[in-house]
Amino acid sequence: MSSSIDEQGHISQTHLRVQDVFAMTDSPTKILTQWNKNNQPVGDSSSLLAGFLGQVASNFGNFPVLCESWTQVPEQYKNNVYVNTIQTNFVVNDVEHKKYILGSLGKKWKDKRCRLFDKFHNWEQSVEENIQNHPPHIPQDHWAIFVRYRRSAKTMEIANKNAANRAKLVIPHSLDSKTLARKRNELEVMHGWEFSRAEMYQVSHKKPDGSFVNEEARELHEKLQDELQNCSENESFFRVCGKEHPGYVRGMGLIGVSPSQVIGSSSRATSSTTSFESNERIEQMQAEINSLKAQVAEVDVLKQQIAFLMQRANRDQGKIFAATHVLATSVQQLNHKRTLGAIVVIAENAGGAWSPIGAVTTTMLWIHGQIYALQTMKQLARNRHRDSLRNVRSSPIVVEAE
Repeated sequence: MSSSIDEQGHISQTHLRVQDVFAMTDSPTKILTQWNKNNQPVGDSSSLLAGFLGQVASNFGNFPVLCESWTQVPEQYKNNVYVNTIQTNFVVNDVEHKKYILGSLGKKWKDKRCRLFDKFHNWEQSVEENIQNHPPHIPQDHWAIFVRYRRSAKTMEIANKNAANRAKLVIPHSLDSKTLARKRNELEVMHGWEFSRAEMYQVSHKKPDGSFVNEEARELHEKLQDELQNCSENESFFRVCGKEHPGYVRGMGLIGVSPSQVIGSSSRATSSTTSFESNERIEQMQAEINSLKAQVAEVDVLKQQIAFLMQRANRDQGKIFAATHVLATSVQQLNHKRTLGAIVVIAENAGGAWSPIGAVTTTMLWIHGQIYALQTMKQLARNRHRDSLRNVRSSPIVVEAE
C-alpha cells in the first residue's frame, strides 16, 4: 500500500504499480515518500520509487547512452528529469532527497547500459558491424560512440578488472529486491530499537530458516563478533572486510550513505580504523615529540639569554638615566667636563651609535659642541671687554689748552 496526496491535501492508501505512476504524471496527485535519518527511502513507497527510477534511467532519451560516465551526463538533463518527472509524481525534498535520487538514477543507468551492450554487441563482429546492429530505440550515431568507447583498450582493461572483483564476491545477501535501508526500518519499527551494521549483516546474510547463505558468510560473521569484543564497530568492519568503498558503507545500503557520514572524513577514518598500524604511527609521533623537546630546550636557552640581556639592559638603563640627569644639570651649569663625562657614560651603555640611544647620544654631543662653542665665544667677548676697560683706566688724562 502506498500513500498519495491530492491537491486538497487528502491522503489516501492504494495499491499502485510503476505504470500507474506514469499515468499520474498529469494529475495533481503525488506519491508520499518516507525517508530515514540517512535520507534513504523506506516504507512501502520506497519500492515504488525504485521501480519508477529504474524505468526513467532505462529511457536513453533522458540520459544519452553516448556519455562515457554518469558524471559526464549534462546537469541540465539530470535537473530536467528531477523537476519534470520525479517531482511531478513524488513528494520529495530538493536538498535532502535529490542526491539520493540522482545517485540511484546513475547506478541504474550504468547497469542498463551494460545489459544493453551485452545484448546487442557481438565480440566476434567488427566495430562497424556492431554499429549497424544498434538497438532500435537508440540513434545509430549515439550507439557508434558508445561501442567505440566500450571497445577501447582503456575501457576493456577497466571492465576486466571489475569482472575479476565481482568474481571474488562469494557472499550473496538474502534480501532479494528489498533494500537494506527498508529492511532496517521494518526491524526498528517492529522491535523498537536501532539495528547496528553488524546486526544488519547477520540479517541480510541469513536464510529464512536462520542459517547463513554459505560458509564464507558464517565465518565472516564470527570474525566480526570476535573483533567487536575489543574494537568499535567501524574498526571491526575495517579489520575483517577492509576499506569501505568510496560510494557506500557495508551494512548501510549501496546508495545514500558515504563513509564520511558514518566514520568521519577519510583522514579520521584511517586513523580510527587502523589500530593495527598504530605502532608505526606511535613511533612517528614519538620522533616528533623528541624533536619538539629539543626545540623546547633551545627555547629555554634563548629565554635564559634574553633574561640576562634584559637584566643588563635594566642595569645599563639605570646608568644612562643617571648620566642623563648629570648631563642635564651640567649643561645648565655649563660645566664642560661634567657634560662630556656624562655623555661618555651614555655612549658606553647605549649599544653603539646605530642604536636609538646611540643616536640620541650623537645628537647630545653635537648640541653640547654648539653650547660649548657659544660658551667659549661668550667668554672671549667677556675677556675682550675686561681688557678694554683696563686699557681705559690705565691711560693718562690729557687736557687740551684753550
